[in-house]
Amino acid sequence: GLNDVVDKLTEALKEQAVVTVRRLFRRFQSQARRRFRQVDLELLTLCQDLQRIGESLDLLLRQFEK
Repeated sequence: GLNDVVDKLTEALKEQAVVTVRRLFRRFQSQARRRFRQVDLELLTLCQDLQRIGESLDLLLRQFEK
């Protein structure tokens, strides 16, 4: 996963292995972008769920106000 790539990238940087650093950095960028998109979609889904719950609670509370 992302942590493995970071570990390998850190080691390659210490060893100054330029070709390996470039390859691992591209892999890191790709995985980081993918993870960001995944978290963004999960957050959007959570917000939509919370909005639906809020709407339901609002309707319920209006029933008690009558």
